[in-house]
Amino acid sequence: MKLYAYAVAPSCRRVRMYLAGKGVGMWSLRADFNRMMNVGGCFQHSSGIFADRMKTFPDFGKECGNRAVRFFEVPDRHLSENQYLV
Repeated sequence: MKLYAYAVAPSCRRVRMYLAGKGVGMWSLRADFNRMMNVGGCFQHSSGIFADRMKTFPDFGKECGNRAVRFFEVPDRHLSENQYLV
């Protein structure tokens, strides 16, 4: 997820303040987006459950599964140098 700042839009600042107040860092947003998008793609295109609802691409599902696994290398690298993700 990207947050774009635009001078005339007051909600951009409000969103950043809200996220900072809740302690939600970009790591958790990054993890949710990158991991879950790939897990969902893998499930949709590899499980066969969605075959009657959409055109599935098994190769794409396999690639999504590989990306979901590879995503964990990112926080592992970060945690090798830092105590916390956030």
